[in-house]
Amino acid sequence: MSFVWGPGQATPVHDHTVSGLIGVLHGAEIAQRYRVAAGGEVVEAGAPERLAAGAVDAVSPRIGVFIA
Repeated sequence: MSFVWGPGQATPVHDHTVSGLIGVLHGAEIAQRYRVAAGGEVVEAGAPERLAAGAVDAVSPRIGVFIA
């Protein structure tokens, strides 16, 4: 499956129920990882990370919640 994001598009905080890769072909993406408590509330946010063209990052249920 693949997704193509347009300029300025964003997603809410969400988890990844399957493993996958993020590959940036053009432009950039700002990604941020979160830790969520058992009740579902966000309890810790990591630093935003800029993924530039050519970058590849991984997502999975074990890596954490992600916003892109």
